[in-house]
Amino acid sequence: MASECPVTSCRARVSPEFEWNIDKAALINRQYFEKSTTETAFIGYSSETTALTIRQATDEIKSRGRLETADSPPTQQSMLVDSELSDDEDMAVDGDVEEFWEQVFERAKFHLLQCATGESVLRLDKTMLEFEAKKIQSMYMTEQYHETLQQYLTHLMSAESDSSVYIQVTSFAELMVDEDEERLGHNLILSGHPTDIVRVFLKNYLKEDQFTEDIRRFYTTPSIKAKLLIVQCEAADENTELLDSVRYIIQRESSGASVNTFTVLLLSLHRGHKFTGYQGGKWKCIHIDDPRSPQILLPSLNSCLELTPSQIIQQLIDQSKGSEIDEANGSTLQFIMQCLPAAVSVINSGQIYDRVGTLRDLLGTNQQFVLVFLTHIQKLLEDQEQYVAHAGHWVKSDAAKASNMKQSETLRHALEDALERAFVPALAAVISFIDVRQNLVIISGPSDLNPLWLQIFEQAHKLGLKFSHITKHNKANNNQAKLPQQYRIQEIGHGSHNFSTRLPFSWIVKETIESLMGANVNLDFGAGVESSIEQFKMSPIGKVFFDDVNRKRVTELLDCYLVDFIFMVHPCINSHEHKIVGLYLMTSIQRSVYGDISLVHVNVAYRQQKAMFDNLSAVFALLEGNEDVISLVENQVESTIKEGKELVPCDFLALNCLLTSLWDVRANELMLNPEYWVKKVEQCKMITLQILHSKEDDNEEYIAECRKIWSRLNVKKLYVEHIIIPSPVVKKTGKRPMHKLAFFTRMVTGRDFQSHETFQQVIDFLRAAIVDNIQNLYSNCPKACPVCEKALDSPIRLPCNHFICDDCVKEVHMCPVDNCGKEIPKPYNYNPAKDNIDEQQLTSFKDLRKRMNKFFMTFVSDIVFNEEERDPDDEIIRWLLDCVTARGGETTRQFSLFNSQEVVDPTPVLRSFLLKLLLSCRQKHYVNTYLDKVLAVSTNQQHQLQTMVLLMDCRKDSFGHQFAKDVDMLSDVLGDYVELVTDFFPKPTVGILSDLADAQCCISQSLECLLANSSIPVGKKLEASLKKFLHSSASSGNTQPGYLIARQLMASRGESFIKDLVNTSLNFLLPDDVKHDLESFDVPDALSVTNQKHYRESISSLDKVIAETYPGNGFVNALNNFRQTCQDDMMMLQVLFTRITRTLVQRVPVSIDTRNGITQELSKTLKGTYKTTLLEMLLQDNRLPREMGVKQSKGINLSMLVLNLYSCLCSGGVMADLYPLSEIISQPLQAATHFFPTMADNQLELMQDVIKQALQQASGGTPTTYKCPNGHPYFIGDCGRPVERAQCTVNGCGAYIGSTGAYNQAAAGNVNITAENSSGKTQPGHILGTADKRSQTAPERDLNSLSCAVLRCLTHLSMYTASLFNIQHVHQMIRPNLPRVEDVRPFIDAHIQLDLQQIAQCCAESTDDCILLLHDVINRMKQASHIGENITLNTTDIRKKWEREFDERYIQPVFDNRKHNLETIKGELDTSKSVDIKDILSTVRQPLNRANLLASPGLWAYRRPLTVPALQNLLVSTCKEAPRLCDVINSSEKLMALKYLPDILNLMRLLNGEFHSKFSRAKADSLTIRDFCDQYATEANGIRRLTNSYISSWNLMLQSSNKSMTVTLILMNIDSPLSQLLYDRHAPKSTTKSQISTPFQLVNFLVDIQNKLLAYDDNRQSIKLSSANSSHVISIENCDELLDLVLAHGEYELRETTSVTYNWPAIEREVIHRYISNKPRIEFSRDQLPFYVYQEDFNLHNQMQTINDSQEFMSADLQASIIKMLSMNVQTLTHNLKELRIVINFLSVMKHVEGDNSLLEYMEATFGRVPSYLTNDIKLKHVVHVWLVVKFTQTDLLMRKHQEPFDDISAECREILNATQHEELKLQCQFNSPRTKQLLQELFRFIILRLNKAAVQQENVNPDQGLHDALVEFITYRTNDEDETRIYELLNNLPTIPEEIKVKHVSRTWSYIWTRYTTKVE
Repeated sequence: MASECPVTSCRARVSPEFEWNIDKAALINRQYFEKSTTETAFIGYSSETTALTIRQATDEIKSRGRLETADSPPTQQSMLVDSELSDDEDMAVDGDVEEFWEQVFERAKFHLLQCATGESVLRLDKTMLEFEAKKIQSMYMTEQYHETLQQYLTHLMSAESDSSVYIQVTSFAELMVDEDEERLGHNLILSGHPTDIVRVFLKNYLKEDQFTEDIRRFYTTPSIKAKLLIVQCEAADENTELLDSVRYIIQRESSGASVNTFTVLLLSLHRGHKFTGYQGGKWKCIHIDDPRSPQILLPSLNSCLELTPSQIIQQLIDQSKGSEIDEANGSTLQFIMQCLPAAVSVINSGQIYDRVGTLRDLLGTNQQFVLVFLTHIQKLLEDQEQYVAHAGHWVKSDAAKASNMKQSETLRHALEDALERAFVPALAAVISFIDVRQNLVIISGPSDLNPLWLQIFEQAHKLGLKFSHITKHNKANNNQAKLPQQYRIQEIGHGSHNFSTRLPFSWIVKETIESLMGANVNLDFGAGVESSIEQFKMSPIGKVFFDDVNRKRVTELLDCYLVDFIFMVHPCINSHEHKIVGLYLMTSIQRSVYGDISLVHVNVAYRQQKAMFDNLSAVFALLEGNEDVISLVENQVESTIKEGKELVPCDFLALNCLLTSLWDVRANELMLNPEYWVKKVEQCKMITLQILHSKEDDNEEYIAECRKIWSRLNVKKLYVEHIIIPSPVVKKTGKRPMHKLAFFTRMVTGRDFQSHETFQQVIDFLRAAIVDNIQNLYSNCPKACPVCEKALDSPIRLPCNHFICDDCVKEVHMCPVDNCGKEIPKPYNYNPAKDNIDEQQLTSFKDLRKRMNKFFMTFVSDIVFNEEERDPDDEIIRWLLDCVTARGGETTRQFSLFNSQEVVDPTPVLRSFLLKLLLSCRQKHYVNTYLDKVLAVSTNQQHQLQTMVLLMDCRKDSFGHQFAKDVDMLSDVLGDYVELVTDFFPKPTVGILSDLADAQCCISQSLECLLANSSIPVGKKLEASLKKFLHSSASSGNTQPGYLIARQLMASRGESFIKDLVNTSLNFLLPDDVKHDLESFDVPDALSVTNQKHYRESISSLDKVIAETYPGNGFVNALNNFRQTCQDDMMMLQVLFTRITRTLVQRVPVSIDTRNGITQELSKTLKGTYKTTLLEMLLQDNRLPREMGVKQSKGINLSMLVLNLYSCLCSGGVMADLYPLSEIISQPLQAATHFFPTMADNQLELMQDVIKQALQQASGGTPTTYKCPNGHPYFIGDCGRPVERAQCTVNGCGAYIGSTGAYNQAAAGNVNITAENSSGKTQPGHILGTADKRSQTAPERDLNSLSCAVLRCLTHLSMYTASLFNIQHVHQMIRPNLPRVEDVRPFIDAHIQLDLQQIAQCCAESTDDCILLLHDVINRMKQASHIGENITLNTTDIRKKWEREFDERYIQPVFDNRKHNLETIKGELDTSKSVDIKDILSTVRQPLNRANLLASPGLWAYRRPLTVPALQNLLVSTCKEAPRLCDVINSSEKLMALKYLPDILNLMRLLNGEFHSKFSRAKADSLTIRDFCDQYATEANGIRRLTNSYISSWNLMLQSSNKSMTVTLILMNIDSPLSQLLYDRHAPKSTTKSQISTPFQLVNFLVDIQNKLLAYDDNRQSIKLSSANSSHVISIENCDELLDLVLAHGEYELRETTSVTYNWPAIEREVIHRYISNKPRIEFSRDQLPFYVYQEDFNLHNQMQTINDSQEFMSADLQASIIKMLSMNVQTLTHNLKELRIVINFLSVMKHVEGDNSLLEYMEATFGRVPSYLTNDIKLKHVVHVWLVVKFTQTDLLMRKHQEPFDDISAECREILNATQHEELKLQCQFNSPRTKQLLQELFRFIILRLNKAAVQQENVNPDQGLHDALVEFITYRTNDEDETRIYELLNNLPTIPEEIKVKHVSRTWSYIWTRYTTKVE
C-alpha cells in the first residue's frame, strides 16, 4: 500500500516497491549474501532515504529546466502516484507528466545506486532484480565513479559549475594519509584540474571552535585554483550526531568561499555495520570502497567482469606489442611483478638466490622477455579456463565471496587477491620451467646469448611448458584440471658444485638429445649419430640452434654446452676433473668427426666414454687433497693433447699417477704411519680392478703397466700389513723394525706374480729378510761364509765361537777362520735354540717366522691365485704341492727355525690352507693328477692316509652345503651313492675321495633329518632309503657307513643315546658289534664325582644292608651304619638310586622286603616330606615318573640330574643367589608370581620402554599399548590417551582404533593392554609355550646362546623336580595353562631334551658330555657361600642382573674351559663296569684296506659340521681376535636386509618424483601395493622389483629385531596398503605399530646397522644417504655364505678325528676385505629422506607442520611489541598475513634455511619493503608464532567490527549457544582475568590449527566431543618446544569450560568469551 513521502512539504505517495531491498531476494547461493540487508547494500540508508532521493532528483530536473530522456525500459512502472504539485513547484517543462516522473524515478535510482556497495551490485543476478542486473551494473560501473576519489572528483570538476560542492563519501578502507594526498593532487593536475588540497581529521579536534576556525580559514583563503577540503572521520556509524554538526558547520562556513570549493566528508565505516547518514539536497552521497588512488591500477571493475584472468594478460600482451604500454596495462605488469614473491614461494628449489629480484629487473627492462613471459602465462591460464566452469565469473565467485571480502575489506583488494590467486600458479609454472640452475641469470645481463635465450623461451610450450604436461598428475574426479599449487625446479647436475648454466636451456638440449639417442650405448660417430643430428634439427629446440644466425656461432655454443653438459652428467670432484673431462670430450670429437661438429656429438662422446669418466671420478675421490698428483694428471692430459699423441684413457693416467705416488712413498715416510698407507692402498683396490677390467685390447700396454704397479703395490701392502705393522716397537728407537722394506722395491721387480720367476723373487726376498734377522741374532756374525764365501744364510756357531755355513761344517774338520785351527767335533749337531741368544730377540724372531707364514698364505691366496689374473705357472703349483705333500712323503717335516732355505713352515695348518686353494683353482686337473701320483707312489701308509683325509675334509668344507636338509632329495641321493660304497677301489684318486666325501655328507645329513622327522611320512621314506643303503654296503663287505653313523651319534649324542637307540626301530643304523658291545654299557654314575671316598664307602655300607634279612637286628644295625656313613640325607638318596633303583630292571633286583624295610626305617629319620616322597619313589616299583624310568639311559641321566640338583637347592638354610631356582622346588606357587630365568621379555613392553624414554627426553609423554578388536597391538605416544581415530592397517584389518571421538575414550573393542599383565607386559612364570614351537637358541638379554641354554635347562630341571612333589602347583606355573595336569612332566621333559640338544649344538660336544658339564655346574653351585639374603626375581631388572651374575659365577667357569673339565670329570668316573665303544669306533690305529680302499676305517672319521650357533659360541672366547667377524655374524640377518637399501632409496625417489601429490591419504590407504604396481608398471620401470625389495627388507628387519614377538602383526606383503611405502612427514603420532613402519623407520634401521659395524674406525669416510649405492652397503646373501668363508680358513690337525682350528686373523681379514673394506659411513638425517607429498598437503596447516621442528615461541615482550606496532586495519592485517604465509611457504619447500636469520631482513629481501611491525630480534624460527599473533589481532578487530571471524571452519562447529549454556559459561569464566585471555588465545589456536577446513586432522574432529576435553588434548599434543612443566601449568591455569559446551559450539563460545572479556577490560 502506498505511503506518503516523509520529506517536508512533499506529500507525494511512494510505492514500497521502490526500495531495492536485498532482504527480499531469493538467495540462491548463501556465500554471496551473508547478513545482506538494505542497510548493508545501500550505505547510509534509512527510512527517509527513498524520499530524499526523489526530492533530490526532482530538484535537479527542475533546475535544469528540461525533461531528460529516460533510460529505463518502456515497461518501467511509475513508482510515485497521486502526486500533487504546489504552485511553487510548478515546472516550465514540456511533455507528459508521467514521462517527467519516470525521469525523476530514474534519477532517484541513480542517486540511490551511488550509495550501493560494489559487491551488492555484483550479486544482483542472485536477487529479484536479476533481470535488471546488467543495466544496473552498467550504470554503476560506467556512468558512476566508484573506483577512486580522484576519479569521482575529476568527473565532478568537469561537470559542476557551483561555487561550493558538498560530497559525502563512505568507505570501508583506511583513511587517507600524506602519501595518498600527494598522489591525489598529482593525479588531479594530470587530469587538468590543479587543486589546493587540505586534509583534516575530526579526531584531532577536541572542541568545535577549533574545527570551525580551521574550516573558515580554508574557505576564506584566496586561491587561483580550485580548493579541495577533505574532512575524515573514523567509525562514522558511531558518530552520526557529530557528523550532523560537521555538515552544518561546513555549509555555513562555505558560503563565504571566493573560488570553487569542493568539500569531501570522507567517512570510514566498519563493513557490515549500519549507517543511516544518507544526505539529500546539496550533499552528493557516494560509496567508494577505497577512495585512495592505488599504486597499481588494475583494469576497471567493469573490465574485470567481462574479462577472464587470461584475457587480462592478453590485453597486456597486445599493448606490449606496441611501442608503449598505457598506464592501466603498465600497472597490470607491476601487479604481476608484485605476485612474484608468492609465486617463487611455492617453488621447491635446491638453489637459493635473488630469483625475485632478477625477474623484476627483467620485467622492468627487457620488453621482449616480458612479451614471451606473459604469452606463456596467458596460455596456461587460457588452457586452465577451458576446464573450469564459468571461468569468466571469477569476480563474483572469488573476489566478491563474502569470506574473501571480509579479509580484503575492499572490493579492489579482493580483486587483487583473486587475481593473485589466479596468476601465482601460472607464474610459478613458468618460473620453475625456465630457471633451472639460474638460467635466468643468462638473460638478466648483457650477453650475446640473449637472443638465443629468448628464441628458446618462445618455443617453451613445445618443450614441456604446457597445461596438459604440467597437470598430468593433477586431474580431479570430474575431469577438471587446475594448475598445481606447488612446483619443484628440476634438479640437474652432480657433485658438490652449485653451478649455473652457461648455455640457455642447456638441460632441455641434453634431454632432447638423450631421448633421440635412446638407450643405444654403442652409438658411434657414424651413420647412427647423423640420424640423431637430423632428428635434433627437426626438434623445436634444435630448429633454434640450427637457424642461420646461431649456426654461425656453433663454436661458442658448443663450448657453453660442453661446460653445462659435464656439470649435468658427471659428478666432478673438483675443477681439475671438470677440465680433464671437457678436454677429452672435445679432443675425441675433433679427432673422430670430419664434418661440422654439433651438440649431439657431445652426448655421443660422453656416452662412449662414460665408464672411463666414472672411473676417473673414483680415482679423483682418492686423490682428494693431493693437489700435486692432481696437477700432474692434468698436465699429462694437456701435454698429450697438445702434442697430438694418441689419447691415453684419462682414468689410466690418473690411476697410474695414484698408484705410482703410493709406490714411491719412501720407506722412512711410510714407517711413520704404516696403517694409514695400508688403508690408502686398500681403498684403491676396487677402482683399480674396475679400470683394469674395463679396457679394450688396444690399451694392452697401459693395462700391463697398471697391473705391474698394482701387483707390486699389493704385495708390498701385504708385507707391511703382516710383517711390519704387527712387529713390536723397538725400545731403543721407538719405531718398528723395517725388515728390509726398502730392499723390497729393488728386489721384487716382476709384475706377474703368477710367473715362477716373480714368485721366486718374493721367496728370495723373504729368504733375505730371514737371513738378515738370523744374523742379527748373533753378535759379530759375518755376512758371508769364510770358507765358501757364499751368503751366510744359516750360520753355524763353532765351539771356538766362529761362524761358518751349514754346508761347510760337514766338509771341514778344523775351524778355518783366521787360522783358528780348532777341531770341529763329528758329527757336529748345532742347536741354535740352546745357544746363548738373547731370549727377547729369539722370541721376536719366532714371531717373525709365524708372521712370515701368515704373509705367505695371504700372498698365495690373494695374489698368486687371484681370479682376476692368469693361472699360476706349473712350477708354482708344484712348489706348493710339495708343501702340501711334505716333499717326499715324510710324516714330519724336518723344519729348522734357523734354516733360511725354508721360507715357510709346512705345518698341517699351512698344508690344509694350500690344499683348499689348489683344489679350487682353475688348474685343479693338474693338481688332481699330481696328487693322484703322490698317493699312488707313497710308501708311507700313515702319510698317505693323512693326505687322503686332508683331501676329503677340504672337499666337505667346500661342497658340504650342496645337500640341503630336504628329506625327499636326501632319499633320492642316497641311492646314487650305493654303487660307490659297494665297489672295490684298490687305488686312491682325488675323484674317488671327493665322491666319498660327498657320500659321507649325505649320510650325515640324512641321519640328522631322520632323527628329527622319524615319525612323519617323509621320515619313513628316508628311513627306508637309509636302511637299504646300509644293508647294501654291509652286504658288499663295507660296514664303514654304519660306523660313520655310530661315530656321528657318539660325537653329537653320546653313548646313552646310542644305548637307547638299540631298543628302537632305528637300531639298523648301528653295526652289530656296536650293538653287542652296548649291551653291557652302563651310564656312568655322575653322582659319584663329588666326595668320591664317602660315596664309595656309602655304597659298600649299603651292600651290607642288602645282604641282611629284614626284619632283623642285623638289618637295622647295618642300616644305621649306612646312615652314619652318608654325609647327609641327599647323599643317602643318591646312593640308594645308584645301588637299588638302577638295579630294578635287572633279573635279580633287590628284594621287595629289603626295599620296604629301608623305606620304613629311613622314613623315620628323614627331615621333610619331599625327601620321604623321593625315597618312596626310588625304592618302590613303578613309582618313578615315566621320564625318569631307569630302563633307558635317558631316564637315568634325567634322574641323576634331578637328584643332584635337588641336593644342591634343597639343602636348607639361606640359598642367597640360588634362591630363584630353589624357590621353584620349595615354593612353586610363590615362584609362579615371579619372573623365571631366561624367559623372554615381552617385546611390546620393551618397545614401550624405549618409546617412553624417547618421549621423556622430547616432551615428557607416557606411551600406552592398546590392541584393536582383532588383537593387533598399537602404541599411543605423548599423553598416552586415545584422542585420534584411525583404522588398523595390519594385513588389511580395517578395525577402528584410537578414540571414539570423546576424550580418553577408546573405540569399541579396543583394549588397553598396558595395564593387562596377560598380554601387555612381561609375564611371570614359564611362558615359552611347547618345546616344538621354540626357535633355535638365541641370546637373551646379557646371556649368550650357550649360557642361556644352560640356565634354561637348570630352570626346567627345577620345575621337573618340583613336579615330583606337587604337580598341581607346577601346572599353575605354566602359561598358557596345559589342558591336563598329567601333561606337565612330558611338557617339561620335552623342554629339557631340547635344552640339552641346544647346549650340545652351541658347544660342539655330545649330549652325554653336556650332561656331565651340567653336573659340574651343579657341583659348582653346591660350593656357593650362601651369604646374604635370598634373591627374589620380582622385577625384570633384578632378573637381568641375577642372570648375568649367575652366568659369570657358575656357568662360564665350567663351559669356557670345558675340554679340561670334561677330562677331569671322566677321569673321576668309575667306568670299570662299562664298555668303552671308542675302541670299536677308532680310526687312527686301523690300517688302510688295500683290497678295498673305501672300506678303510681311517677314511670314515666323523667331523662335526660347523653351525651358526656353534660359530657364535666359538667367537665368544675369540672376539678379541676377530671383532668384525663377531659383528657380522651377530648381524647376519640384518645385513641380508641392508642389501636392499639402494633399492629402497630408488623407490622413494620414484614415488616422490613420478607420483608427487598423485594420491590422497585415503587413496593410499585403500590402494594395495599389488594394484599400484599393476596400474603403473608401464609408467615407472622396475616398480615391482623395487617394491619387492622394500617388502623383503622390512620383513627381514622385523625377523631380526623382534624374534620373540608375533611378527605377523606388522609383516608386509604385496597386498599391504600403498601408504606403508610412502614417507609421510605429517603422520599422526598416535598410531598403530604397522602405521609407524614408514620408510623412515626402515632406512634409519638399515643405516644404523651399517654405521654400527663401521663405528670402530673413526677415520672412516662418510657419504650422504642420497649418494649411497649397492657398492657402498654391507650386505650378505645368506648365513651359509659366512659359514663357507669360515670353513675356507679351517686348518686341520690329524688326530683321532680331524681336529679343526680356525685361523681367526685370516678370517677377520677376509671379512673386512669382503664386507667392510671401502664401505663408508652413511650420514642420515630426517630431512635427507624424500618425503611423499599427498594431495591434501598443499595448505597452510601442513606447511606449518613441515617447518614445525625449527619453530620456537617468542617471548611475551616480543609478542607485545608486534601487537603494539600492528596497524589496526583488517585490510593491512590481511596483507601482513599473506606475506607471512608466503614466508612460511618458502621455508616449507626450502632446505637448510638458518632459523636464527632475521625475519625482517628476509621479508625485506623478498618483498622489497620493511615490515613496520617487526624488529631484528624476531627470527625466522618465530614466523609461525608471528602469523598466529597477527591472525589473532585481525580476528580481534573483526569482532570489534561485529563481523564473523571464523568463516573457514565447518558450519557444524558454529552452532549457537542456548540460554543455559550462556549462563553456565558466564558462571565459570571470570571475564576480566588474565586466565581468560589465555583461554581466548588457546581456543583461538585450536580453531585456527585444528578446525580449519584445510587442516589434515579435520576429518577426525568429533563435533559432539566436550570442548574442554578437546582443548586439553590439543594442548597436550601440541608439537612445539614447550616443556612438560609449561604445558601442565597452562592446563592448570585454564578456566574450565562447562561440560554442556561441545566442539560444535566453539565459534560462538569464543565470540561470547571475547565479548565479555573485552567489555570487562575496557
